[in-house]
Amino acid sequence: MHTLMNMMRNPPRRAAASADGGVSEQDRAKLADISTLLQSSQIKGVGEKTAHALSSRFGLRTLEVLRGRGSAEEDERLLAIPGISKNKLAKIRESVEVWDTLGEALTFCRALGLLTEVQVAKLVSLHGERTEEVVRRNPYRLLDLFPRLRFASVDVVARGELLRVPPDMPERARASLRHNLERALANGHCAVPQPTLLRAAAKQLVVANGEWGMAEATRAVEQALVEEVKLGALVQEAPPPLPGSVRPASGGGGGQERPFMISLASMHAAERFVAE
Repeated sequence: MHTLMNMMRNPPRRAAASADGGVSEQDRAKLADISTLLQSSQIKGVGEKTAHALSSRFGLRTLEVLRGRGSAEEDERLLAIPGISKNKLAKIRESVEVWDTLGEALTFCRALGLLTEVQVAKLVSLHGERTEEVVRRNPYRLLDLFPRLRFASVDVVARGELLRVPPDMPERARASLRHNLERALANGHCAVPQPTLLRAAAKQLVVANGEWGMAEATRAVEQALVEEVKLGALVQEAPPPLPGSVRPASGGGGGQERPFMISLASMHAAERFVAE
């Protein structure tokens, strides 16, 4: 995966160097895609050096040559590349059927308008031809894979014309809870009072024009919290008692009662390990 991401940061030199010689931006993008496809974990037998060698020798015809649709002279040049033996070429060609679908996956990821080229490469490398299926099933998984993405940005894309996620999708409320906890953690807070977390998450879920109001959003995050705690993704814990305190903690936070604290399970486990 590291070599794949390096290629996305630094597309093949031939494409960039040939720009003044008439290579269009579209062809340069195609060359970059070819290198990305070759180094995908879905295609066996090609690393960064081999991908550079292939794209340098065959350019836009690289995939056609690898498919066995090249001339006899091109086949000879192919087998002359260091590291390309007949056996390795046979293994590469075994995965030829996924190339077109990987190209479609790259196009789909870019159409989201949300990811950098490096992120697109990582996503396609992880999920291959199933990339679009995985994203459509739960676009909020992008927040786990790319923590620097903002929930609001992913939500706009998820609910847009391309993906059409309904506002009451359970994964949407769960993602909002986790995102708010991760944001609190980035600000130095390992746990968040339950009412504070629910309020912040619900506000993120409200849809304009009265389509989905605060009442619906609140019910959604309350249910999501119950499910996330059951699954062990989040931890709900009573705060330590204050000196002289006799009242138990509660989830409501009313009066003198202190609310439950919510934390990410991974952070809670780390805190317990350090304490022990």
